[in-house]
Amino acid sequence: MVLEREHWIDMLRGFCMLSILLDHTEIYYTGGNLIPYDWYVSNVLIVFFFLSGYLMYKQQGFSLRCKMVSIGRSLLLPYFLFTIVLALPKAFIHGHSIDWESLLLPILTGRASWFIAALVVSEVVFSLFLWITRGKVIPLFILSFCAFAGSVLLTKQSTDYP
Repeated sequence: MVLEREHWIDMLRGFCMLSILLDHTEIYYTGGNLIPYDWYVSNVLIVFFFLSGYLMYKQQGFSLRCKMVSIGRSLLLPYFLFTIVLALPKAFIHGHSIDWESLLLPILTGRASWFIAALVVSEVVFSLFLWITRGKVIPLFILSFCAFAGSVLLTKQSTDYP
């Protein structure tokens, strides 16, 4: 039964990834969104973030060290490899200058793929919350609620995305 649920979750994650890819592809080819942008931000990205956090659960318990190694191996390493490999072709295609600072600065600051950078930050912050609270529900809820309230109060957008 658990195996079936994990397969459904993986399929939903894959659907979210394909939806995000479709959004970026349609913008590239049509110059705009055919499917309304709010559908992606309000639904697909939030579901993907939720599922990424949901899949952090392990039967054997939480280990901050193991989680940081996992983030480094499964998110940071592919991010750096993928964006570095694409940096030169993108610069040539867009007619940008080819100097190391302009190529590497967006990669090192996370601007080359903001979504991966945001996912890394959110997983690190939530992992630290789990580690600080030792997995106890009430302290974890208080920290998470404070983080949520802070994100709502500090937002610079006019649209709220819970």
